[in-house]
Amino acid sequence: MINLIPPAAKKIMVREYWTRVLTVWVMLGGTACLIVTLLLLPTYLLLSIKTSVIKEQAAAATQKVASYDVSATELQTANRQAQILLKDTTTLSYSGLVAEFETIAGEGVSINDFRFLQSSTLGTISLSGVATTREDLANFRDRLESDVRFAKVDLPISNLIKDRDLLFSMSLIIATTTPTS
Repeated sequence: MINLIPPAAKKIMVREYWTRVLTVWVMLGGTACLIVTLLLLPTYLLLSIKTSVIKEQAAAATQKVASYDVSATELQTANRQAQILLKDTTTLSYSGLVAEFETIAGEGVSINDFRFLQSSTLGTISLSGVATTREDLANFRDRLESDVRFAKVDLPISNLIKDRDLLFSMSLIIATTTPTS
């Protein structure tokens, strides 16, 4: 077959042919990109919505954690204060004890000396004074023995020798558990 088309027209035809081929391929590529974009658009929207929801939840969780940290710190402070308050209610007030000894002693007994000795396990109080009669001193000892704050009251028998104006010395052992009042 003989080619009857002149070479200048052949060049124009070849150029038009490749232009059309290239145009078709560009149109096919563009259509494919458009289809892929349309198919991926719902996924993109779903992911962007999920991302924003997760960011909001993370911000809310961060605020909760911060408020929890503040609450935990306040709770620890309150626990320490409560422990201090509870500890203070179980300790004996020694100045208050002196006043109570005077009240328990009554009119027949006067306390001249009050000493507190603290060891690692026990607390001991030594009292000395003067009792008007033997009965007043015995009654004072009995009232101290009936007090739950003292585990033991020791009044030597030698203190009860005289009948009047008795000089006495007694020791009291503080109970390890004291009632809260």
